[in-house]
Amino acid sequence: RIAPLLLFLVLFFLSTVTTNASGNVKRFPNKSVKAFLKQVAKIDTLLVSARSPKCGIICTTVDQALDHVARESKIHVGTVEINDVLLSHYQNTFKLAGFPEGPQDNVPLFLIFKLGYPEPYAGPADFQQMITFLRDLGGEVYTSARNMVNMEQKHKVVEDMWHTSVIIHNTNFNNMFLMRAGHVMKKDGVVLYFSKTPKVVRTLGLKKDGDFLINHPLQKRVHGSISDFKTFRQFINFVRSHMNTSLRPVTGKNAVSIFRAYEKVFVAFVDNANDDVPFLSKLNVIAAEKKAPNVVFVYTEVQKMQPYLIQIGVSTEHTPILLKLETKSSTRAVFDNQKYDIHNADQLKLWIEDQLLDEPTHQMNAVNSQAEPQDNESRALKVVTNKNWGRMVSSEGRTAFVVFTRPDCIHCLNLQGALEQLAEAYANDDSVLVGKFDSSVNDLPHGVSVQGYPTIQIHKNCGNDKTKTVQFPHNGERTFEGLKEFLEKNQCEHGAHDEL
Repeated sequence: RIAPLLLFLVLFFLSTVTTNASGNVKRFPNKSVKAFLKQVAKIDTLLVSARSPKCGIICTTVDQALDHVARESKIHVGTVEINDVLLSHYQNTFKLAGFPEGPQDNVPLFLIFKLGYPEPYAGPADFQQMITFLRDLGGEVYTSARNMVNMEQKHKVVEDMWHTSVIIHNTNFNNMFLMRAGHVMKKDGVVLYFSKTPKVVRTLGLKKDGDFLINHPLQKRVHGSISDFKTFRQFINFVRSHMNTSLRPVTGKNAVSIFRAYEKVFVAFVDNANDDVPFLSKLNVIAAEKKAPNVVFVYTEVQKMQPYLIQIGVSTEHTPILLKLETKSSTRAVFDNQKYDIHNADQLKLWIEDQLLDEPTHQMNAVNSQAEPQDNESRALKVVTNKNWGRMVSSEGRTAFVVFTRPDCIHCLNLQGALEQLAEAYANDDSVLVGKFDSSVNDLPHGVSVQGYPTIQIHKNCGNDKTKTVQFPHNGERTFEGLKEFLEKNQCEHGAHDEL
């Protein structure tokens, strides 16, 4: 398949290229792998013609053509004679190209190197088309060697809230298909990664070569296989169809265009280290409901915007922060984290709905909420309040066992011992929360109702389902064993939500 291609190239350039190579094509050393790599590792994108020492007139003609490619595409181009040392080092690459024995006499092979990492060239055969192809590639190609994912990198890749990532089981087919897809999708904010680490691919559910995972913390993961797509365009369209998040990340490149295109811009300032993804997931749902031509919801890193927030008097001590900007009037409004619970989807939605009005009231019904104890996170039995309800109870994948009490309730006092014992039993299980809600100092959260005290309820959010409420039966045993049995029967099953 290579020989007919080269014959076509020779015939084409014998008629179009008559001048000798003028030095645009570099000849690389082949005495050692180290000497070769020292040269090619410095170059971002490099097209190399690898040939046998006995390559004759065809290579002379190809060099003339390569000189034309180098001049027109501005891509670095070079040649290297393959000896036993280089053949041994790059044997897998030649095998991918279909020539495990390396270049044959009068049959040079093309390779593309990215900072020293090789891939077989699989672009157009016609040199004029090759020029366009290489010019488009520029320095934007993402190859398997530059984006390998090991166990140390895996958590960062899959939790990266700023990009949609496509993680692909390391493949034995021609990666130019993926290089072209990666170049196009980079403009969409998509980054391709590859992994052949057994633990990584097993954890991510990638069972065989070519399996891939489309990942974004705000969306459900999607699995597929490269073999299902005949062209890289089909693959790109499939990835794009699963990027329907209503939140857009703001970067230095797209900020100006966003602020020019919309009248109302809701900006969420988040910190990945503080696990603000659950908040963004709630905001993403609201953004989809409130979608309008002149409204956009975006998010960005609080660290990048800290000087601006301090300048307008917004504390950056705690995230997330939600700000609404009116681009025409340059007015702004900030969600009050002191008064309201930004993790509570209902309060978040009420504030956004108010800010979408032509004349916002800047009023939300004030709620009673007791102060949360400073050591609440370290307690086995949590204090649940109106304000921390969204953060503590409604988190995705969590089962919350909540007892609604009042100080004047005798039966509530009798239940205290069994409740504390239950809390201690689940103290090390992050997927289960055991807490008390004092109705005398807290307004009930939206959608929650109780009948008498104590009221015992389980609120569970298993994966993508909405929070479901299960009422403790009236004739249930209010002992440690009875409470534990009720919790075990109704908690989210392990693995019901995605775990890394």
